[in-house]
Amino acid sequence: MTTNTTAVVIQRPESTGERLVNAALEAFSTTGFEGTSARQIERMAGVERGLVGYHFGSKQELWNRAVDSLFDRYIDELESLRKALRDVSKRERASAMLMAYARFNARNPEFFRILVIEGHVKSERSERLVFHLSRAMAVFSDLTEMSVAIPTETAIRWFQVIGAAGTLFSLSVHAEQTFGVSLHDPEFIDQFAASLAAIAMKETAHPTNESDAGLGYVHFLGWSTDSESKESSA
Repeated sequence: MTTNTTAVVIQRPESTGERLVNAALEAFSTTGFEGTSARQIERMAGVERGLVGYHFGSKQELWNRAVDSLFDRYIDELESLRKALRDVSKRERASAMLMAYARFNARNPEFFRILVIEGHVKSERSERLVFHLSRAMAVFSDLTEMSVAIPTETAIRWFQVIGAAGTLFSLSVHAEQTFGVSLHDPEFIDQFAASLAAIAMKETAHPTNESDAGLGYVHFLGWSTDSESKESSA
């Protein structure tokens, strides 16, 4: 007699609060906070009128909870790499986390869209996003032993990466119609993530200061010396 030992995985249905948070992320990242009503979110979530107020008290608190949950997922992914990357170089750790960031954007295009929508006017919401971005940068810096003082060239590289990883998946319709690629193809996402990491980690020579004729090398982790640059490219 054969015994069937296949495990049955039973998925827990989403709670009303979870459905509202997921619907809110989609709505806020599409039409913005001011352009989204609580009733619109309730309709998207398929729940009764008034449940945003019942579960969250206000639309602003729902926005807070939705953004918190999105960034918490991203930071949890970074933290999950800590043990796996323990025995590799900091450059390899940085590359792995950059690739993880690109893949996260592929799965969560709302991430970049909300940054763009809320990033041009200082507000309670923009300050909350800055808080979360600082949290993510702190984890990244800790895992890569990144220099505390970030030169302007490295800051530019950070924003290039944030934009490059997010824009493609936020404008998926344009990308697919223009280039004929499927942004949901896992192979394409992996190729994109690897390319992004390679570009971000590419070193660029810059004068170390105005009075010094010598050159330093800057990359995603900050400044490196001539010897470190030669060693990494060997």
